[in-house]
Amino acid sequence: MMDLAPPWRDAFLFIGGLTLLHAGRLIASSPLPLLHGDNLIYFIGEFSMVSAVLLTASRFLRTQGADDFCLVLFVISSIASLHYLSISSENAYTNDISGHVDYASFISGHWLHPYQYKGYQSHQAPTYYYLAGAAVWVAKTLRTISVMTALRFLSWTCYLSFNAFGLLTLRRSGITGASQYACAALLLFWPGGMHLASKISNEPCFFAAYAACFYYAVCWYQEGKERQLMMAVLLAGVALTIRTNAIILFMILAALITTAWLRRRFSLRNLLSWRWAIVGIALAACVWVLWGRIQFLSVDGGGGGPRLQNPLPPGYFLFFSYNDFIAHPFNDWSARGGFWDFLLKTSLFGEYQWPQPFFGLTLDMLALAIALYAFLPWPAAKRQEWRGMLPFAAGVAAPLMVQIGYVLWRMTFTAQDARYVYPMLPCLVVFFGRSIDFFKARDTYLLSRLGPLLAWSFSLFSLIFFWQNAR
Repeated sequence: MMDLAPPWRDAFLFIGGLTLLHAGRLIASSPLPLLHGDNLIYFIGEFSMVSAVLLTASRFLRTQGADDFCLVLFVISSIASLHYLSISSENAYTNDISGHVDYASFISGHWLHPYQYKGYQSHQAPTYYYLAGAAVWVAKTLRTISVMTALRFLSWTCYLSFNAFGLLTLRRSGITGASQYACAALLLFWPGGMHLASKISNEPCFFAAYAACFYYAVCWYQEGKERQLMMAVLLAGVALTIRTNAIILFMILAALITTAWLRRRFSLRNLLSWRWAIVGIALAACVWVLWGRIQFLSVDGGGGGPRLQNPLPPGYFLFFSYNDFIAHPFNDWSARGGFWDFLLKTSLFGEYQWPQPFFGLTLDMLALAIALYAFLPWPAAKRQEWRGMLPFAAGVAAPLMVQIGYVLWRMTFTAQDARYVYPMLPCLVVFFGRSIDFFKARDTYLLSRLGPLLAWSFSLFSLIFFWQNAR
């Protein structure tokens, strides 16, 4: 993309600066401020830190050729999530927060001995907790922000990283114009993501590494550059040291490499080089870092609390329980009728009961319409319309396969359902955008306009939902 002309670029930066300033005023006057309104020096320092992160992410997107309007949406989403972070309590709609904070605090004082920690989260791989430990150390050293605020700011930074790589993945899909903007809005204003931006957990960090890995995997599949595949494999290893869910990434990479090999676009001899030997050593190091988690799985059987004793109802994975979906806008474990309706609700709101059932039900219905719009046209798609969709199809299929396998293996608390949906969100919005183009190519005016209408309505209601819950 050509760079903006200097006057327009300056206008964009000026408007962005005013928006940041307004967000800072909102944050400074909030009950639980991220930025201190009672001390000008603290306010300037912390506001500069927030601005530096946001402007760095925006500059990265510009250098990678992101669309200007998508960049504007990125800034709006980032500020909206930051405002919700500042207004809401760190204990709102989250779990296991004390375990994460305790582990990070231990790491901040025992950098070289992470597995000496014995606590509620000791089974987790330590990579996220090294980053969190650094945030804790900075908070305790500067004494200008609390430990909780520092850890939530880390989650917000990871949320920005996920969004950035998600937008770059969307750009690689070939979707342009109004379809791209609708997809970008879905990605950036997805309720589950905006909530994760304020959550103290290793999940936002894992999602950021996941999105970066998938982006480089798509780049390699499209361009065939070896360094892109190396980057994807290394990032998959890093993601594995954050959460074992990253096994999904290796499934996706295996599918892409196998396809490229069968099409004679990739030779296994390429792996016999000193560069790949270094990559192999790095992966071995990642497995070694993960060894504590592997031991926990072998002893505990997977964690996640006690198994549910109730057997799965017949047709659990086959049918959509519409009655339960309507009757319970948010998660209700006792009313879990089917796999798909429960998966959709938890992908939006997690396992929590929010106080806005009207907006919750509206978002549920819009999300259902978006899912149907994204996937129903594809059985009728022509072969050339499927071209280039393999990475995104693998990005949807692999998480769902692992999710279904996990539920069959161990039926535990509800959060497990949501954790496999959000990282595949860039792939879902690509299917949604290509469906818009599918209807445009067939001159179906109403259906081609319905897609953007659904996306923008969903994004607007998502912002209203969090604005209401941030009061």
